[in-house]
Amino acid sequence: MEQVENEVELIEYFNVLWKRRWFIIVPTILLALVAGIISFVVPSKWEIEALIQPGKYFIRSGQGTFTEVVVMDPKQLAGQINQGSYIRLTSAELNLDPGKFPKVKAENLRDTNLVRVSLQAGETDKARTILNTLFQHIKSDLDKKIDIEMKSISTEIGARENDITAKSLDIQSNNIDIEKARQEMISAGKKLKISEDRSRSLVDEIDKQQQTTLGLLLYFNQEDLRLLIRVKEQEIKSLKSQIARINQEIAGIRNQIDLLTEIKQRIDYTQLVKDPTVSPSPVSPRKKVNVAIAGFLGFFGFSILALILDYVERRKIKLKTSS
Repeated sequence: MEQVENEVELIEYFNVLWKRRWFIIVPTILLALVAGIISFVVPSKWEIEALIQPGKYFIRSGQGTFTEVVVMDPKQLAGQINQGSYIRLTSAELNLDPGKFPKVKAENLRDTNLVRVSLQAGETDKARTILNTLFQHIKSDLDKKIDIEMKSISTEIGARENDITAKSLDIQSNNIDIEKARQEMISAGKKLKISEDRSRSLVDEIDKQQQTTLGLLLYFNQEDLRLLIRVKEQEIKSLKSQIARINQEIAGIRNQIDLLTEIKQRIDYTQLVKDPTVSPSPVSPRKKVNVAIAGFLGFFGFSILALILDYVERRKIKLKTSS
């Protein structure tokens, strides 16, 4: 029973709408036409967008490892742009009134370090200039810290290279000492050979002439020369060990320089990943959408009004009949 009553009510509503169809259709068409005319009269605007990637650098932990860090969190950068942090500088450079500066929107693209910056304008060339100038001020602001990091790494690399130079000089000095010790060994060896030859030639003389004192003097002289040769051998061995140790230290320093150089090369300054680009078609006004919305609202509104008018008329008739 209730379903039948509902169907009757719907039929009555439909009959009312059909009865007043021209009351609904004509104003709806007029409203849609007005929306279309206004949409065609209003100047078109395009969306100009660019993609900015904040710079990155590396910080060293207590264990000596390096961790990549973005110079500014992309969400924070987008927030600063939306708050108009760079409008004053940009408008001053372009001689624009800050109060008439176009609305710039920024957002951090999900799961990336990219910041999308956009604005809507009728003059696309002017909008491109605004975004390029805005980017230059953002880059100047963010790259200050990166410049400090680059300078710090360059200074550290220079200090390491100075260490290598100093250690190379130590190696040269040790090589000179080795050559000097080697020459002293050669000289001592020659003297030892002469002394030994002299000793052998004195054997017969000692037996014959009993020149014991001279033989002893030659013996002690030979022992001194042998001791000198052993000392120089140990000295050369020690100097070579020092050279090997210094070469290891130099290799370690070179590894540090290579690491610092790689870190320096991986540091990125703030970049304009995508130059200001104009949308293929105007984004405002949306003519078709505006006409469709106006038509829908007009049809819905005038349909409700038609039902209300029908109710009022029926109410008046009912009151007259009852009186």
